[in-house]
Order: sequence, then C-alpha cells, then structure tokens
Amino acid sequence: MKKYFAIHVLIISLLMSNCNSKKHYDTYRMGNLEVMQSDIGTMDWNTAIKTCSELGESWRLPTFSEFDTICKNKDNIKNLSANHAYWCMNEKDLSSAWAQDLFVCSVYPINKNDKAKVRAIRRIQ
Repeated sequence: MKKYFAIHVLIISLLMSNCNSKKHYDTYRMGNLEVMQSDIGTMDWNTAIKTCSELGESWRLPTFSEFDTICKNKDNIKNLSANHAYWCMNEKDLSSAWAQDLFVCSVYPINKNDKAKVRAIRRIQ
C-alpha cells in the first residue's frame, strides 16, 4: 500500500510540474506582438495550425497585418528564409490559404496540402 501511495504521489508531482512549467522561446518583440526567432518547420497548413496551437500560450500563425509588421522588421528577426513561403492563418477558400514570401513581402494563395514554412506569433500585454 505504501509503495502504491508513493508511486501515486510521484505521478501527481510529475503531472503538476508539467502543467506549471512554461516553455521559453527565443523571440523578438514588436509592440504588442512577439514572433519566434526560428521556424517551427515546413508542413502543410492544417499541421501548421495544430502545431502552433500545441505550443500553448496563444502561439499561432500570423495574420495578413502581422506579416506586414514582420516584413517591416525582418532585419531584426533571426533566421527568416528568403524566397520561401510562410503560412498565414488566413484562408482563401476551403482548399487554399495565404502564404507570404518575407523576402519581397508578397502574399499569394497556395494549396493547404502544400508545404510552407511556419513561424509562430502571439499578442502580448
């Protein structure tokens, strides 16, 4: 019985420590926006949405206007890939979403099943 209780307490302690621990990411702050300093990876749009939300703490894909802010500050943000598509959270229609080339700051639609880079962003107080 004591052994069972000790294991139970250990499991609860581990679960509590995981719930209370906040992950730290290298970020760049632009006003009330915070952008990660590195890409999360290259993936399809649905996986990108899910992956960003799994980061917790309000991380997500950037909107159109947030991409404009990133473009204006791209010299201060580390590890941006020139001439590569980055997913935007805005959908064009059921089968496509918008992507942005951060080198020339142009936006264009691509199929949601295609692969593009992912850079997470969030609003902060």
